[in-house]
Amino acid sequence: MKLPRPSAHRYESRFAKAVAWALDGVAAAFILVAMACTVSFGVWIARGAPGATVITDYGTMLPKQVFQKILNQPMPPGISEVRTAGRSSLSGEVWMKFHATNEAIDAVLHSPKLKLQEPEGELQFAMPQQVLEDKDALAVGWSEALQLKKIESHEFRFANLNGSGWVGEIVVDGEKHIVYVHAGLL
Repeated sequence: MKLPRPSAHRYESRFAKAVAWALDGVAAAFILVAMACTVSFGVWIARGAPGATVITDYGTMLPKQVFQKILNQPMPPGISEVRTAGRSSLSGEVWMKFHATNEAIDAVLHSPKLKLQEPEGELQFAMPQQVLEDKDALAVGWSEALQLKKIESHEFRFANLNGSGWVGEIVVDGEKHIVYVHAGLL
């Protein structure tokens, strides 16, 4: 006895069902992989993926690197006890305090790489309330600048060829040979 041969229609139907079942499995697997990749990508970005926007913590950098980056010049001899704090990514600010000899202060204030305004007798950018509420300002001791009887404050600005740079102020305590710097990213 001969068994009936399945029709082509029935064969296509089984094949179509098998393909559909396989595709459903592939789709489900693809969705799970995509979800896992999305989570992994988020973790990768948060940990500082190449090309990702990463927050720079200036408190963890070498003081001479922060000095160079913010004041656009190498740290001259005669500067000591440099304290820095602040963060930046697409915007940000840095607070710095250091001791300096008269020669080092002159080198900073007369650097051709830094455009300084004439000195003012009051703070230009760092408002007292801001200094007292900012944890980075407090961490470097910027609150001491608010207690100065005679303030020598210089506004500065510099921009790189790509338009990025810093704007801020340099406050000099000539009696104690302490310099305070507050800068915001352009």
